[in-house]
Amino acid sequence: MYIVVWTILIGFVVGLIVRSRLSGQEDENLWVIPGLGISGALFGSIVGRALGMYGPRDPASLAMAAIGAILGIITYRRYFVSVSRAAR
Repeated sequence: MYIVVWTILIGFVVGLIVRSRLSGQEDENLWVIPGLGISGALFGSIVGRALGMYGPRDPASLAMAAIGAILGIITYRRYFVSVSRAAR
């Protein structure tokens, strides 16, 4: 259970770091990017365990959570932000 809490915390922190680096460029509300970080971290951690890359209490799951958070935010920025700006 504690690994889920750590995964959510890592996703939130990665989201906040990305949000601070993008300040002034975002039209989204304050919680969009950290929320994407959390969902990406959970997705990355679950996918890695499902593929048998590591066990549920392995530290590699936390690294995969960070990678998943970053990929979730990049995907959002690439496909959804560019589309919404083009529609304006």
